[in-house]
Amino acid sequence: MRRRSAGSGPLLLIARSGEGDADRTADLVPHLADTCTVLTYDRRGPSRSRLDHPERGASPAEHADAVRAATTRIVPAVGRTTPSAVFDRRCAQALGALLDTPVELLPGGHNGNTSHPRAQAARIKQPLPQAS
Repeated sequence: MRRRSAGSGPLLLIARSGEGDADRTADLVPHLADTCTVLTYDRRGPSRSRLDHPERGASPAEHADAVRAATTRIVPAVGRTTPSAVFDRRCAQALGALLDTPVELLPGGHNGNTSHPRAQAARIKQPLPQAS
């Protein structure tokens, strides 16, 4: 799986939505790298990370499980205005269900990291609830 990291400090994993390209976090990462080690990656399938079985794709639950396997403390989050049918919200909900923890809401919608990078970074830097 293709990944990128920036900064130093506690690990913060940003799981991208949509096309799943880690480069789509370029506007958000600089606002977080001063306090965190920010890890981004290309989701399997729609970008530069390949699926083992591309003919079947990957479900939101499989993406959620991959995130859980890659990290320890996880706080599922999604853009506040992201519609319930959009892949991002479905993945965040699947991850929250998998961890039995509520989903945090961030400023903006499914593209909040590009439309509201400073506001998302400010919210992420605030204390978040403890999660699994």
